[in-house]
Amino acid sequence: LRLRRGIARLLATFDPRQAAEAYDRIIEMATANLPPDAISAPSWLDDSSEALPAWETLDDRVALADLLQNKLGNANAARQELHRILRRDLRHAPAYPPLMELYSKSGQNDRAERVRALLSLLGYAGPGAGGFGDRRQGARLFAYRNALSDELRWRHLFPQLLRGTPYFEFLQLTLDGLLRLFPPPWPLPVETQPASRLWDAGFKVALADAQRLFGLEVEVLFAAQVPGYVLALEPLQAGGRPVVVMEQSVLERTDVERRFLLGRALEPLRSGYALLLRLSTTEATQWLRLCRALLSSAEDRAALYDSDGGEALSAAAKDFASQLTRPAQQALERLSQKNPLTPNMLSPESFFSALPVFADRAGLLLCDDISAAVRVMARAQGEELAVVEGHGGGILLGQVSGGAELARYYLSDSYHDLVSSLRDTTRL
Repeated sequence: LRLRRGIARLLATFDPRQAAEAYDRIIEMATANLPPDAISAPSWLDDSSEALPAWETLDDRVALADLLQNKLGNANAARQELHRILRRDLRHAPAYPPLMELYSKSGQNDRAERVRALLSLLGYAGPGAGGFGDRRQGARLFAYRNALSDELRWRHLFPQLLRGTPYFEFLQLTLDGLLRLFPPPWPLPVETQPASRLWDAGFKVALADAQRLFGLEVEVLFAAQVPGYVLALEPLQAGGRPVVVMEQSVLERTDVERRFLLGRALEPLRSGYALLLRLSTTEATQWLRLCRALLSSAEDRAALYDSDGGEALSAAAKDFASQLTRPAQQALERLSQKNPLTPNMLSPESFFSALPVFADRAGLLLCDDISAAVRVMARAQGEELAVVEGHGGGILLGQVSGGAELARYYLSDSYHDLVSSLRDTTRL
């Protein structure tokens, strides 16, 4: 392969088409010589079903993308190669400059800026390049002209594999019962005060933008200490508005950091999964068992009840279902018949573990700043950011749970298409 790479580089100087074909063969040969387990399947959160490229082919793919973009005029194929690289290795620095150049040349300045922002976040931008150190301090001009519709949410905010699963419908049908089983933790063990007492103009604008984007009005309270900086609660009384409790220190954060937290709170309330985000480990296990008991087919349900602890689970599931309204019971039964859990379906455990990812995406959508989003995520997880001095102020995304996944989403077509749709004045 070393000789073939040398020949490909030589061909690139006078016959770029043959050079591109040579790199294609190198990539094919490098992949064929690897054991099967070296070719990883993508995460279900990734909208592409294509297997992740082998590590050994990444530099070859950068060279191929350069030929496609600069010598053969095939910018789309070049973009696909560069995105393949970043799906495998977000820290593969050589992929960023050509991707940024590609977007700049095609007039996609927003996408070029996202690449530059992530390049800086990772510490690759170089001194004076701006980015992580250049935080937005003041209120930003809200660029979205449309609300996040259910159509856009399912098309761009949630991954494709989630479509066709019964979990959100299950949450909607059983929400009243779940709120009785897992009531909101109210009153809180700390004193709260209405936002009006601590109001500032920037936060007022950010909250108005968040409520308009997600189509939901909330009551905001502040407390001296809130785990994770924000807590989203369902209405505490009939006819009331959902409640968002924020840590008072949030008012000292930048506008984009506040927006990330607001988006992370309002979207789960709007989509109906805020309750699941606040469950303890024991409560989460209880919900997962209920989910399997009530959504399995009749045959699988019988097998589940025959297993260890099945008798207690059967009694708990029947008791839970009996407290739902009659229409909800009937709809739940139809759901389990129409769309029962199967071995090939996304598991309840995978759905549950991905909910924080969806909330992070919503926060990113509102703030549109990957650096601010990752900073807040890191602090909420109790991590100290590792700053790379002299390299644009980069951080280690590996320290932040969900950070790399959010960064990939920030560069994705789904995020770009969602932002473009929300800014599109023709949809008004």
